[in-house]
Parts: sequence; C-alpha cells; structure tokens
Amino acid sequence: MNDNNAFLYILGYIIGTVLAIYITRLIFSIPKFLKYQRMQVLLLAELAKIQGVDTDRIEKIKKDMVLL
Repeated sequence: MNDNNAFLYILGYIIGTVLAIYITRLIFSIPKFLKYQRMQVLLLAELAKIQGVDTDRIEKIKKDMVLL
C-alpha cells in the first residue's frame, strides 16, 4: 500500500464517520429532543417562579442548562 492509498482510506473513514454521525442525529431527531428539553426547563422555571422560588436560583439553573 502506498502513501496515496493510505491517505484515501483515512479520508474515506473520516467522511464516513461524519456521515454516520449526521445520519444518526437525523434518525433519532436529537436536535428536536434538545429543543424540547430546553422548553421544559423554561416551563419549569416559570412554574418555580409561581411557587415562589428565588429568581437568582432560577437564573443560575437556566445558565447551567446552557452550558450543558
């Protein structure tokens, strides 16, 4: 195997891996689940405000959610 073939194999595996990741995300609708989880956190924050939870604590939790 010469250097040219090795480069093509490595490039092919990299492209295949990237395609597999995108196809997996598409099949399992991961972006949609993440959107729903963010919406749930926001809804829970609103419910916590109604229950009288400290707004600083709620904002900290929402900030921590963004870091995930």
